[in-house]
Amino acid sequence: MYLTAKLTPSYKTISEIRRENLKVSIDSTKIRANAYGKLSKDETGLEKLIANVKQNVASILEKAKTIDKQEDS
Repeated sequence: MYLTAKLTPSYKTISEIRRENLKVSIDSTKIRANAYGKLSKDETGLEKLIANVKQNVASILEKAKTIDKQEDS
């Protein structure tokens, strides 16, 4: 943007440049994936995770009810 004085090409211009120069316009950007093996879960693992989350939510809601009763009295 500095070199072009903040002039930006339209999407059509960029698309035409890529189409006309397909062999050299391939993006070779490498992005690190976040696919750590210990964090990946299969169906059984996801079911256990969901059950654990539901149990934690129920526990938090139960504690909130107890605290509300104590505050009301």
